Amino acid sequence: MKRQLSQDMHVLELIKGGAQTFTLRIIGLALTYILTILICRNLGARSVGIYALSLTIVGIAYALGKLGIENAVLRFTAEFSAKDDYGVIKRIYALSIKLLVPSGIIVSVLMFLVSPLLAQSLFHKEHLSLSLRIVSLGILPTMLFSLNAEALRGLKRIRAYSFLQSPACYAFSIVALLIFLSFSSDVLLPVFAYTISVFLVMALSFYLWISALRPKAAGVRYGQFDLRDLLSVSLPMFITSFSALIMGWADIIILGLFRPETDVGIYSVALRVALLPSFVLMAINSIAGPKFAEHHGKGDMAGVKKIAQQAAKLTGLSSLPIIIALVLGIEHFI
Repeated sequence: MKRQLSQDMHVLELIKGGAQTFTLRIIGLALTYILTILICRNLGARSVGIYALSLTIVGIAYALGKLGIENAVLRFTAEFSAKDDYGVIKRIYALSIKLLVPSGIIVSVLMFLVSPLLAQSLFHKEHLSLSLRIVSLGILPTMLFSLNAEALRGLKRIRAYSFLQSPACYAFSIVALLIFLSFSSDVLLPVFAYTISVFLVMALSFYLWISALRPKAAGVRYGQFDLRDLLSVSLPMFITSFSALIMGWADIIILGLFRPETDVGIYSVALRVALLPSFVLMAINSIAGPKFAEHHGKGDMAGVKKIAQQAAKLTGLSSLPIIIALVLGIEHFI
């Protein structure tokens, strides 16, 4: 009876956390479309293409610089949070900051310096150089707010995590772009708006993380945790996640190599529509991930298996209506 109740609680937590994340992801998706429409109507498809291509190129540098640290922080934060060992969590977070700050600075400087070479020699688009340099300034803030978001996820602050990962940056970008549009119509305005937004999201993420940790860790001394243990988890995760990101970004990069920015802009809009069902998977994973780490830390492999099964069922059932709606919608328009 107790075991059944525990399983039911896990299902409810998956549904509740997944629903919160899905809602915020949908809001983020809506804001993405609003931002895209705003750029298209005021600056044209070429501006959308420059924006998408710049973020993709710099995104590769960002993924290289973060070393998978945020994934390791998620795992260990969830594990030690379940044990109420917040001293170790403070230590892990401090180690992560010490690794990410110099890494982010180095990657940002390198990207800033090689931007003209990438723009002229590789993409044959000289005007892309300034755009890449502007976006490169946001690499470190992006690393830091991603770290804080995953740490919040480890503490099961799913709403805060989901807000930082999806709607926050787009919301700030829209506000910044609207302000800029009242003064100029330069095609690089979206890039400026994005860079400013990541700094704002970074500041917000530190506030949310400190607010979440302070009540639990006030007066708690830093625990013992070895840097090698952090890297032993982060580096394998880095290889896996970076490979997945490269596969996900290859289309934009290849298109940018051979086609003008206008085509890149049109394609990026269509791609967002096609990827709508994947938001369900991300929503379920946002709460399932910390629970995997929690049960693995306790040695409860049966619990890990059960959560995986429940998450798979919820993902399949929740995605199906969206897929059907997209197929019917496409047929209708054809």
